[in-house]
Amino acid sequence: MDKPVPAERSAPGEFFLAAETVHVGLRFQVRDAVYEIVSEPARWGAAWTATVKIIEGLKPGGEFRAMIHTGRRVK
Repeated sequence: MDKPVPAERSAPGEFFLAAETVHVGLRFQVRDAVYEIVSEPARWGAAWTATVKIIEGLKPGGEFRAMIHTGRRVK
């Protein structure tokens, strides 16, 4: 399995990913939590929306809709 893409959370349900594209199966990591995109992403202006699932972290298995921004350098 590939290493999760680094990401930052800017607000509840909003993430900035250090990735060029967004697709089903993409995993990203914010601090100690790992998320995976489980629905087909849709464009919403300059961002993407998709359902993400918590793979590791506080509440594994939880799913929610998220806004995803790409192309940002993440620490």
